[in-house]
Amino acid sequence: MARKQAKKNQSKKNGQVTPTSQSLARMTTAFDKAYKASQLTQALNIAGAMTQQFPSSALGWVAKADTYARLKQFADAISCMQQIDKIMHQVPSEYQLKRAQYQVLGGQASDAIPTLLSLVKQQDKNPDIFSWLSQAYHVQGKNDLALQANDKAIQLDRSNVDTLLWRSRILDNLRRPGEAKKTLLEVKKLASNKLSVNNHLGSLAMREGEYREAEQYFQAELSLQDNSQVFSNLIIAQHYNPENTAEQLKEIHQQWAKKYQLKNMNGAFKPARPNKKIRLGLLSGGFRVHPVGQMVLPALENLSSDEFELFFYSTNQVQDSITEKVIALASQWRVVENVTNQYLSDVIKSDGIDILLDMNGGGDGSRYQAISSKPAPLIVKWVGMQINTTGLDAVDYFLSDHFETPHGSDHLYTEKLIRLPDDYVCYHLPEYMPSVSSLPALGNQFITFGCLNNPAKLSPPLIKEWAQLLHEVPSSRLLLRGIQFEGDNFKRKIVKSFNEQGIEEGRLILEGPARHEQFLTTYQRIDIALDTWPYSGGLTTCEALAMGVPVVTCVGPTFAGRHSATHLANAGMPELVTDNWDDFRKRAKELASDLPSLAVIRAALPTILKESPLCDGPRFAKHFTMAMRGIWYRHCEGKQPEALTFNKEGDAWFADDEQLIELVAVESEPEQQEAELEWHLDSPITVIDNGALFARHPRFTEWMQTGNFAVITFDPGSLLTKQADELKQLGEWHHYPHATLGDGKDATLYATLDPELTGTLQPLEEQQTGEQDDPLRVLSMLPISTVPLNAIEGLPGIDLLILDSLNDAIAILENGHRYLANTLLVQVKLAFQPTHERQPNLAELQRWASLNGLDFLRLENLTYKGLELRSDDAIFVAKDIDSQQKDKVEWLLAYLYEKSDGESVTDIDTLAGDGVQAEEHHFKAGDELYFVKHQKGKRQKEENKNLLIVCSRGETFIKPIVEVFSKNFNVKYWHLGYRLPNMERLQSLMDWSDVTWFEWCDEVVVEASKAIQKKCKVVCRLHGFEAFSQWPYKIESGFLDRLIFVSEHTMEYVKNRGVNISSVVIHNGVDLEGFTYRERGPGFSLAFVASFKSVKNPQLLVQVIEKLAKIDKRYTVHVAGKISDPILYRYINHILESLCIKENVVFYGHVENIDDWLEDKDYLISTSVSESFGYNIAEAMAKGIKPLIHNWPGAKNIYPQSLVFNTVEEAVGQVLSDDYRSSEYNGFIKRNYALSKQISELEKCLMEEDNLEIKRASEDICRFLYGGENIGFYLPNKNDHIQKIIARTGSFYEVAMLEDMLSRFKDGAVVIDIGANIGNHTIFFSKFFNASHVISFEPNIDAFNILMENIEINGVDGKVDAFNLGVADSNGKASVIFHDPNNVGMTKIGMSENGEIDVVKLDDFLRNSETGNVGMIKLDVEGMELDVLKGCEEVLSVSSPLLYVEAGDQSYFNAVSEYLKVFGYKAIKRFNATPTYLFEVL
Repeated sequence: MARKQAKKNQSKKNGQVTPTSQSLARMTTAFDKAYKASQLTQALNIAGAMTQQFPSSALGWVAKADTYARLKQFADAISCMQQIDKIMHQVPSEYQLKRAQYQVLGGQASDAIPTLLSLVKQQDKNPDIFSWLSQAYHVQGKNDLALQANDKAIQLDRSNVDTLLWRSRILDNLRRPGEAKKTLLEVKKLASNKLSVNNHLGSLAMREGEYREAEQYFQAELSLQDNSQVFSNLIIAQHYNPENTAEQLKEIHQQWAKKYQLKNMNGAFKPARPNKKIRLGLLSGGFRVHPVGQMVLPALENLSSDEFELFFYSTNQVQDSITEKVIALASQWRVVENVTNQYLSDVIKSDGIDILLDMNGGGDGSRYQAISSKPAPLIVKWVGMQINTTGLDAVDYFLSDHFETPHGSDHLYTEKLIRLPDDYVCYHLPEYMPSVSSLPALGNQFITFGCLNNPAKLSPPLIKEWAQLLHEVPSSRLLLRGIQFEGDNFKRKIVKSFNEQGIEEGRLILEGPARHEQFLTTYQRIDIALDTWPYSGGLTTCEALAMGVPVVTCVGPTFAGRHSATHLANAGMPELVTDNWDDFRKRAKELASDLPSLAVIRAALPTILKESPLCDGPRFAKHFTMAMRGIWYRHCEGKQPEALTFNKEGDAWFADDEQLIELVAVESEPEQQEAELEWHLDSPITVIDNGALFARHPRFTEWMQTGNFAVITFDPGSLLTKQADELKQLGEWHHYPHATLGDGKDATLYATLDPELTGTLQPLEEQQTGEQDDPLRVLSMLPISTVPLNAIEGLPGIDLLILDSLNDAIAILENGHRYLANTLLVQVKLAFQPTHERQPNLAELQRWASLNGLDFLRLENLTYKGLELRSDDAIFVAKDIDSQQKDKVEWLLAYLYEKSDGESVTDIDTLAGDGVQAEEHHFKAGDELYFVKHQKGKRQKEENKNLLIVCSRGETFIKPIVEVFSKNFNVKYWHLGYRLPNMERLQSLMDWSDVTWFEWCDEVVVEASKAIQKKCKVVCRLHGFEAFSQWPYKIESGFLDRLIFVSEHTMEYVKNRGVNISSVVIHNGVDLEGFTYRERGPGFSLAFVASFKSVKNPQLLVQVIEKLAKIDKRYTVHVAGKISDPILYRYINHILESLCIKENVVFYGHVENIDDWLEDKDYLISTSVSESFGYNIAEAMAKGIKPLIHNWPGAKNIYPQSLVFNTVEEAVGQVLSDDYRSSEYNGFIKRNYALSKQISELEKCLMEEDNLEIKRASEDICRFLYGGENIGFYLPNKNDHIQKIIARTGSFYEVAMLEDMLSRFKDGAVVIDIGANIGNHTIFFSKFFNASHVISFEPNIDAFNILMENIEINGVDGKVDAFNLGVADSNGKASVIFHDPNNVGMTKIGMSENGEIDVVKLDDFLRNSETGNVGMIKLDVEGMELDVLKGCEEVLSVSSPLLYVEAGDQSYFNAVSEYLKVFGYKAIKRFNATPTYLFEVL
């Protein structure tokens, strides 16, 4: 589509073009130049710069959309056009039309139609709108409506060749080929070289049996465009032509492959696991009432969801009853019409497809080019223009049977053949199948032969043979039906062909097209069906049998010529399959000569068909599953594809292996919870294993079956020679017996009595007993060559190096720098009591590691003899690694270094040497998360209590709690990963612990309550969904000491069902540092964050957005969350489409960074019918986003009632209201649901009832020692944010910033504390600063009174001048406009003539009080920062004090920074969760 020059709307000021408009104009000119020159990468870069610099200008978004469209990235083009809807209140019609065009081309025609219909009403004389409306209807299969729109477009502009071209396609789909051809010829007159015209004419000629003419048209099209689809059409035409042999047809397929196939991407796939659930990709445009849909549906419906995940890629937008059934089976449904081949290939590959089934072939919607790039490890051709070999190198298998591909035909296929035991398809009878009539011949007194196959297959040799049959069966008739007979020319042609064979026209019944149900009734007038040749019938044969009509076939030379043969044989009528014309006529005449038998066949045939393998979905699915499992298992073994053959009993074997294949048990998958984390490795772990430690590990089989490892084992003692063949079946394992790494020199292998002590290091004499049974006794000394690691070629790198203690580890390391420079982990076996010479010690290894970029991590696998430590493994980790390497390190540490029974327990406070640097690692494996903390010189604190945390499910909520608890407890954390624990191990750990915490109240707690002898305090946290299970009600009495709920209403529900356990409610907490807050206001963007399932009530969401869209179409709901219920998802999309609001709802799927995703949203809507807490609501409020909360049980107890709605009208009213208070939403979360608050309450819960109390002074005074000074704080309100933290930590609040202030302060100056609160900073200044004095201002009287108490308690009243005053840019009065008794520090004041608070201008105040040089000002005034600073310009100019300014909002910070630039200030450092910035004059 040609891009129209955009009008330059330049902004002007005082008659001059502004710099902004000049810049935009220059960029637009540069873009147009690049775009017209087809320099699309450059054009896209320019357009991107335009949208970044001028996001509110439509020009950039249109430019970007047009470029994406040229690149066939229509989804991106649509997204760009949708941005214009957000920035323009009234979107111009040309932009609306452009968006609709890209939606039609991008597989979203249903979204385009409402826009186009609206535009039609506005501009009923615009032919372009009608033309695109016709295209939108056409791609959806609504061709009657498409033709109506096209008629209107033609009336307005008959000369538009694109409109005429679309008209030809619409007419063709309406089965009016004659009119379609006439329209195409009209296009040729207007534009002789118009692309696609010759191609369509060739298709029409092919359908009329004009094979040579068709080939000429296709060749003419190829001369205009070298197009792979046109070449495919040429190939199909040659299959219709009986002059071509099977060998010639194979050759032309290979020509296509040589000419058009893309670069093969094989080798970039994840390691394969044989027993995984296989992810099948199915690519077709026929998932509908179509030969593909009708030939595969029973098979798909009977595939086990335990065996397969089904990902469908539809190259067609038409949907019908079969489509609905297919979508219901889908794990993923994607419409990929009009996307580029590269894009499709990338999508398939990114979806992680294991086996891709091509069900398009070279026909309409062919994606052979995408397939040829090998987007999946295995590719199989099945149905859908399955007429011959594909010729593609990338296609591994060809799904067939013994009739389609008889033995001896393998050489005609580039793929390996899978010969199923029955038919290669499974037929689905339509629900509207007509009734079977009596035999027509009984009433007619003559036989009616018939053929309802595509008349394109009526080749001259076929007509000759049929004519001969008609001669041999006197008075017989021949009924032919198809869309070609709609045209008189084709009728005359066929009549003439039969006349030439002596058959008069009266014996021919030629009928045009009909809708499918009516078309099937034609069989009620046919006695015997005749199959076509050399291209046989497929679906039509099944339909004939279903209607009781036997079919006689003569097999053709290719796969396309044997469809009927396999259907008849598998329906129990193999005698009707012939391989020559004499037998063909003989079988037909036999049927025709015995009308009673033919009548019986007619009556019985439908039942026979339905009970045959041809319609047996479960039977087909069983064999299909075995075939897919068999080729997948073979792939996992690293073997090349090979022919797979089934016998009639269903046994199967590969051609190179006489052993029958057996189905492997599919690995079970844990139930997925919303909080569960996922893990993905992008490439396998490369392991070098010297000494066979890795390969002899008890979990080696388990590790290898994950497909995540590629292992090379050097086995100097030949310990694994006998098992090698068996172990190689597990995966990519390379075994080198009698070989070892080293320095490249010859060495001696000391073979000992105990083979596991054999190595190239000589056993120490002093460790030998001299006895015959001494394990270290040397039996023989054998020569052995060593291999330097540097000398190994072809390795991509080494992720993990494992060295034993029996071979020269230091020599190996010193001769491996080539690879070890990038090695991630090194594991070396240490012998603390040496048994062999030159065994490495930890000090040697640490020195080597420090010189080679590795850090010592820890010791692992410690073994003892009595109390004596004998050996262990030293683990070293690379220092400088990128994100991908970090993923591997984390996975390795989590997955390998755990207990052999699959459990993992990690001490938070790990015993570490003095040299260990402070660091934290979060490691995620498939089912476990480790939290390991190493701190320099840190020992386990005996005075602290032992806490065991057991997490059986998702870790989202527990991870930050574990980290904080490690400061006050000795913590062991055990993540089970959706499985039951080893109860003996759990008993041992609970014996160690003082308190055991179970995260999630599930079956783990139930089983533990039955098996564990409890000796410690036990608490359990119940989140929400557990309340509606049976688990809480099956816990043994007395096991739990405390049940923690996250909401009152959940506790009430459980208590009412009879659970009588001491309980407490502690709400979830939001980590405020993880969410960016800013001031916001009303807008048009609503966020819906939830897993898409019924409990989230998206039906209500639809009602809300439907109302809002009627008010203003800019309202849009953005949905983030995985699709857990595809049926519900399909229903919602259906309703959205029916209401014409589909464009108002955008689905994103799972979103990783919810903070970033929410940034441009204006509201968060929660329509759930049940929530325990509503974490997404709290997260949105933390960002300052207004929530709309449906009144689920308990909602009003958790969130402000003003934000809760009952009806659709109330929800809409909340959106339309101007009442929008970002700071209050954020403050509400800070006060009530901050993570710090939750952790404090949880800590208290664990401490109480055990006589464990956090150390506090008596009554309300908290005393602690700091910097050698006794500090005391009066803290009357422990719920207040600052008071609570001081009390809990026993230290100053924001101590890191205070110490920074101390390091920068110049002795003898004045310190000013504005917003002193209860005196935290004032007391620190007065105690530790060498200041002349401290001046403090606090306007809140309650806080001021506490401040005065604390000044007195700490004895600094002579050094501090405190004033109950506010500070601003002028003297006057102010009132409190916001006050939270539980967070006094957030008190806000505003200037007011009648206010109760006195306010001073700092310059005036200091001038009047004759204050000396001001060295530092700390400013915490909740939004009045700029007012205060404007009131102290004199101080800033004269003293240039250090400024510590709290600016919780980015806009505040920007304003302050800009203002202070005048005085030479610049922000140089940031502190605290609520940001406080240090400004200094540089």
